[in-house]
Amino acid sequence: MTNEEIFMKYVHNFDISCKSINRKINHSIRVSKICKKVAKSLNLDVELIELANFIGLVHDIGRFTQWEKYHTYNDLKSIDHAMIGIKILFDDNLIKKFVVDNKYYDIILNAIKCHNEYILDCKLDEKSLIMTKILRDADKIDILYMVANGEIKIEKPSLDITQEVIFEFFQKKCINNKYLNTESDKILLRFALVFDLNYSFSLNYVLNNDYLNQMYKKLENNNLIEPYYEFVQKYLEEGCYGKI
Repeated sequence: MTNEEIFMKYVHNFDISCKSINRKINHSIRVSKICKKVAKSLNLDVELIELANFIGLVHDIGRFTQWEKYHTYNDLKSIDHAMIGIKILFDDNLIKKFVVDNKYYDIILNAIKCHNEYILDCKLDEKSLIMTKILRDADKIDILYMVANGEIKIEKPSLDITQEVIFEFFQKKCINNKYLNTESDKILLRFALVFDLNYSFSLNYVLNNDYLNQMYKKLENNNLIEPYYEFVQKYLEEGCYGKI
């Protein structure tokens, strides 16, 4: 069996007719494929490319238990999905069902543990750092894809935007969830995902697929967000700002 087939066998333990479960299955498969593309763009060897593909596939393995127990994907209102994923893979030994060399277990664990951090400040070895960056890029790319195609809904912008959100946005930073107070704050959080992309391939992927423009066009009263949209779109168009 391939790792994707093993993954599908595992998720069939959950209610795959549930829209929220199904969305995470599709997200996991897409992220794995994007990870592989990013890894190829970095000219990594074949084994590491396949490792990136695998990490993308299982990075959200904890989401299924999270939904089953709490009926939410909000970590703050339930559990840290990365940590429950690590428990399922390594403490419960699900990892042994997959076709992956155990010499990569630490790298897999590190990438999953750090993939949903607000900023990447984990102390990692070189290979773990590369895999974590690849995964973080792929995860954010697919979130932008889901917002752009309407799979993740964005609400009508509000007049008010929190000052901390404005500051972080124009500092080209991801926005901390603790600052979110308004609908416009949440919209800017989505746009600001671009600022945390690590590789030129990732930036170009978002630009070439026109995700930000599609997101912007979906907004009612998008003139409220226009200066922020133009700022982040310019960031994409002007290049990779020293990224590989």
